[in-house]
Amino acid sequence: MKGLDDQVNSVDTPEAAAFRQKVANMPPNESRALFDKLRIYDPYMHGTHVSGIAVRGNPAARLVVFRFNDQLADLTFAPTAAWAKRLADDFREIGEYCRTHHVRVVNMSWGDQPSEFETWLSKTGQGQDPAERKKQALELFEIW
Repeated sequence: MKGLDDQVNSVDTPEAAAFRQKVANMPPNESRALFDKLRIYDPYMHGTHVSGIAVRGNPAARLVVFRFNDQLADLTFAPTAAWAKRLADDFREIGEYCRTHHVRVVNMSWGDQPSEFETWLSKTGQGQDPAERKKQALELFEIW
């Protein structure tokens, strides 16, 4: 993942060179499978990496993990207001858990935006009119 990340960000490192060489020597079907796996693993690895940084050197630290699927455009069902409300309720429940259990440090690397909902709507065949899809995406995002 470091090699891929460095490659994507145009950082010339030994890991990026090794990644380029590995992919260059793979048959197309194997490289496609590799990228599919990396797309699945990446969101999970990010939280683990951030947590490791946060607790490094503190043997008394304890972790609480909350995970949700943040790859919105890859979900196969169409988003609905009910789905967005349910996830928003889950987020509030996470916040309440952190408050009542005196969680002192929280990292929430949530960088989602309305355009992800637009892509998701498009991929699931919803909102064929671009203006209507943009409006629906914003409504879902605001609920979420």
